[in-house]
Formats: sequence, C-alpha cells, structure tokens
Amino acid sequence: MTNNLLGISIDRALVSEEPIENISFTDEILENKDTVNLSFHNVEFERCRFFGCIFEKSSFRKVLFRNCDFSNCDFSDSYIRDVTFKNSKGVGAKFVKSRLINIKAEDSNFSYANLGSTKIEKSSFSSTLFTSASISEASLKSLTLTDCIFDSTDFFKTPLKGIDLSACSLENILVSENFREVEGAKMNLYQAAAIASRLGVIIV
Repeated sequence: MTNNLLGISIDRALVSEEPIENISFTDEILENKDTVNLSFHNVEFERCRFFGCIFEKSSFRKVLFRNCDFSNCDFSDSYIRDVTFKNSKGVGAKFVKSRLINIKAEDSNFSYANLGSTKIEKSSFSSTLFTSASISEASLKSLTLTDCIFDSTDFFKTPLKGIDLSACSLENILVSENFREVEGAKMNLYQAAAIASRLGVIIV
C-alpha cells in the first residue's frame, strides 16, 4: 500500500512556507496537486508517480528523480538546479520559461515535453528522448549530449551554435526556413548532409 508521506509533506510546506528538504520519498503517488512556489532541497524521489500535478514557480535544488513518472506535469517558471533524472519519464511535461542549471538526465523520456523559452546551462543528457518536444526560443549553453533522440523536435529560434549534436539523432527537426538555428552547431557528416538536402543542396 502506498503511503501518503509526500502529500502530507507538501501540505505542511504550503502552510508553513518552509522548504521540503533532506528527505527521501519511495513508491509515492501524487495526484492533481497544486504546489506553486514550493521549494524542494536535497530530496530523493524513488519510483514515484505524479499525475496532473502543478509545480509552477517552484524550486528544485539537489534533487534526484529515479524511476519516476511525472508526465504531463507543469514545472513552468521554475528554478531547477543540481537535479538528476535517472530512468524517469516526463512525457508532455511543461518546463516553459524555467531555468535548468547543472542537470543530468540518463535513460529518460521527455518526448512531447515543452521547454519553450527555457534556459538550460552546464547540463548533460545521455540516452534520453526528446522526440517531438518543443525547445523553441530557448537558451542552451555548455551542454553535453550523448545518444539522445531529437527527432521532430522544435528548435525554432533556439541558437545551437557550439553544441555538439553529432552523437544524437536529428531526424526532421523543426527550425526556421533559413536554418539559422543550426549555424555553428557540431554535426556528423550524415546530419550535415540531411540539413543540406533540406536547403536544396545536391551532394555528388
């Protein structure tokens, strides 16, 4: 039977306006919870599932999500720093206008996630899906990307200069007509040829 330690901790924090910190949650289920302006510090989530939860304008620092599912939850306008995602699922999750610093994601799924207007810095993503995600009008700096899938990802108005995408899949990415977003990005020969063909270049 799933306990409700997480729900109780959130209710107390919302009343006291104190952060939730130095605690671990395992096998918790949280449904339709509105936790705007809540702060999580030094927290671990193990096999937790979140349904319809809103974490807008919240803060997550030194947090670990392992084997968790927060698909379709809303993290808009949040500050997320020193956070690790391992084998976790955030399909359709919203991170609009959030700031992500020193993030590590491994074997996770952010397909259809909305990271529009986000700032992502000093982060690494490996074996992680961003299929059909929106990363438009975002700021990306100092990223390490390994074996990630960005097929049909929307990068409209997001400069990719200096980002090494060569170890990732970039099938049918969405950019502006002049492909300005990919100027200065690092790609392998196959990726560069695919972009060139979309620009009408005939490779012989």
